[in-house]
Amino acid sequence: MHPSRSYLALTLGMLLAFNSLAAESAAEFVDIVGKRHTPLALGEKKGAVLIFVSPFCPTSNAFMPEANRIAAAYGDRFAFYFIEAEANISLPDAQKHAEVMEFKAPVLLDPKQQLARLIQAKMTPEVVVLNGKGEVLYQG
Repeated sequence: MHPSRSYLALTLGMLLAFNSLAAESAAEFVDIVGKRHTPLALGEKKGAVLIFVSPFCPTSNAFMPEANRIAAAYGDRFAFYFIEAEANISLPDAQKHAEVMEFKAPVLLDPKQQLARLIQAKMTPEVVVLNGKGEVLYQG
């Protein structure tokens, strides 16, 4: 593919993703205690940090102490969410994971992988940082 076509395709893909995120900002997800959250509707927060995790991923679990420190330190300015990336994780397994890892932010369930698809998350651990407009600033 010609370089300018690649750039155009990438730009169009990013614009579609941003528009999709804006359109889906009201999407609700339930946390492990039954509370509903709209992680893409940021309200007064400067942005959001979405951390895709799995109790079955040793790398994900190894990063959790640092993720918890960051969530505790910046939670007053940014919305933090841990998202259980496993579509078929049971509620007791997700609750046990949250207890063992001592998550410092809400733990969302995404059984239909709706949030993962919107954000284009593909692995654990994966972090997505959104600005106040819901635009992706970092993903990795």
